Amino acid sequence: MNTKEQMFIRSFEATSSDENKWRLLRLSGTINYTVILDNDWTIVVICDGDEWSWVGRFNDSIGNSLGVDSLLTSLGIKWERC
Repeated sequence: MNTKEQMFIRSFEATSSDENKWRLLRLSGTINYTVILDNDWTIVVICDGDEWSWVGRFNDSIGNSLGVDSLLTSLGIKWERC
């Protein structure tokens, strides 16, 4: 994991509001993160080939419906279903 990714993780962990966490994702630039969607939780990981590194979890789940994935895609946020 490079320094930029480590700084991204620290920033995500230090951010308490979900709204600001979403802003951080949108501003992350070249960080290879993925939002993992589940009905009970929403988390962020950094992908490096076949390896994933935990970034953090949102306070509230946004769910796992078709509307959510369309919204994230339109915003340029990478996601996967769990």
